[in-house]
Amino acid sequence: ARQGGCEVRGQSSAERYFRDVMIPRELPGVTIVEVRENREAKQALSANQEKAVAEMRARGGMIDIQPDAILARLKWPGGEEGIALCSVVNSVITMQNAFNGAAQQLSLGYSSERSWVKFPAKRRDEAERLLMAIRMGFRTNPEWQKNVDQFNERFRAQRDMDHARVMNDIQRQTEANLRAHEQ
Repeated sequence: ARQGGCEVRGQSSAERYFRDVMIPRELPGVTIVEVRENREAKQALSANQEKAVAEMRARGGMIDIQPDAILARLKWPGGEEGIALCSVVNSVITMQNAFNGAAQQLSLGYSSERSWVKFPAKRRDEAERLLMAIRMGFRTNPEWQKNVDQFNERFRAQRDMDHARVMNDIQRQTEANLRAHEQ
């Protein structure tokens, strides 16, 4: 957060994030003309939920994922206009605390898209078509995605092994403390 990156905040809607974070950081001085839900982006985010839900269930937990997305129309002081796209994903993970067995909830929110285009008012139609073409043209390289997925799986497996090692160390120490106490 000190370097302008991630910060600790509560979860928020895409519009709240747009107004409170994106505008001050990336678009100071802009006037918001209109904000509306971006259903297409929201649906795309929802489509990606199934894998996360399945992974969390396999680990004995539950996850509630709430995606949100907006499209905003903007105006700059010089008369130029703009369009901004902003998406956020809020998640609440419910799982068993490995140390005491109690249920715990973890909350995470992040912005998955912050895009904008600025244009002269007379070129609005062209800019809208360009932004949508760029947006629809994003494709994930399958080889890159495969490598990311493999890395994440190795990371989770290592984290699970590290956790099991720590739990075994705690168990051994507890048993040693109990033996010492009994003596």
